[in-house]
Amino acid sequence: MSDEGNHGLFLQELQPAKNLPVVKANKLIESSYKLSLQEQRIVLCLISKIRIVDRDFQWYKVRISKLAKFLGIDKNKNISKELRENIRALMRKIITIKGHEKDMDLHWIDAADYGVKGYVKISVHQKLKPYLLGLKSHFTRYCLKYVIDFKSSYSIRLYEILKRFEHNGEATLELETIKHMLGFEENEYTLYADLKKWVLLVAQREISEKTDISFTFEEIREWKKVLALHFIIKPNEKQDLASFVEFQSETNDSEEAQEPPELDFFEALPDDTPENIKEMLNKIPGKYRESKAILASLKKYLKEKGLDYVERNIVYANKKSNAVNPLANPGKEANYISYLNKSLQRDWGLPHQENQQVKEEDEKMVKEAREADERKKRAEAEARKCDEMLLDQAKAHYETLPAETQREIETAALAAMPEELRKNVDERKPFWKKNLDLAIKKIVLGRLTKEAINRETKG
Repeated sequence: MSDEGNHGLFLQELQPAKNLPVVKANKLIESSYKLSLQEQRIVLCLISKIRIVDRDFQWYKVRISKLAKFLGIDKNKNISKELRENIRALMRKIITIKGHEKDMDLHWIDAADYGVKGYVKISVHQKLKPYLLGLKSHFTRYCLKYVIDFKSSYSIRLYEILKRFEHNGEATLELETIKHMLGFEENEYTLYADLKKWVLLVAQREISEKTDISFTFEEIREWKKVLALHFIIKPNEKQDLASFVEFQSETNDSEEAQEPPELDFFEALPDDTPENIKEMLNKIPGKYRESKAILASLKKYLKEKGLDYVERNIVYANKKSNAVNPLANPGKEANYISYLNKSLQRDWGLPHQENQQVKEEDEKMVKEAREADERKKRAEAEARKCDEMLLDQAKAHYETLPAETQREIETAALAAMPEELRKNVDERKPFWKKNLDLAIKKIVLGRLTKEAINRETKG
């Protein structure tokens, strides 16, 4: 990240809001890294401020007192010093992202600038762009508020990993894979009993008490050794899922968040309603657009999860609900409102969207391969046509040569023919005659080419 004076990047005031979304590419979720609890909170705080429309990372400017409060740093300590130590420690931490052939090591942040009194400006490492910006598919999204009060950094990582597989309702992971993603050293948690007691059970309790999911796990063993864990992931009914994004003024320096404004366009749809919202509402089948229950659900999940989340679940409900497509789900009731609400609650649209995208990518790859094959065939046909034209020109030149030169070339052509043909000379056979004719053309063409090269070299 270069200085904003050189590239005109605006300074974005970072006001930590616990209800903001955190969105990471699944590749980043599955990468290997280990951060302290405070370092995790700084990273998540920065990621939560990245907007869907951002094409580049910003310089994130944050008031030190606010970030210290967000991180839970004791006011009795020198908060500037402690915060700086946390940021410096974070700058030294490595993420390892698995590649197709080789892994890549990188850092979370590029720089931290303390030039303005009472503030720090932080820039995210540029190599993280593919994993945090412009994500259309294969990403995991969750609310910052669920993890920010965890007491264990491993609980944060396990929550992210399980959210990655939430739409499947289960995940089987090898124990070594789990250790790799949690960033364990070779000598850490060598005994499964310790890992279970201090990592898995602690995370299970924290995730169940504080987040929107809960999980159980089964141990997959070979004799007495645990090789893998099978996680069962369920929505956490104890949590209130209707959390709203905190809308805060960028110029407001007070410690209290302002009240979120009402999104009244659902009821009235005034002229200045954003086009993307209108398009989303138009996806609702006509007879259901005035349903207060549906409008309430859309308002709730739009605030909590965002436009893409809502749209993909509307598309899914339209395709799978018996009320819209009779017999789409034989044996199920035809209740569109209920089906859409369940889809919004459980994000049934995500695997459908990802499967659709994979299908489209596969179709695109097949189409590109077919087009490439057709281009190759056309190029080969053109090359054959060109070769035939050159050979015909060589034959025409051969016929203008003196008889002695022709005999010399024919002798050379016979010598160049396969041994089997040389042993069975029979000028009456068309096949034999055709091979001799081709050998003559190639010799003449080779000589003409050599003469042209010599002339060009001398010239």
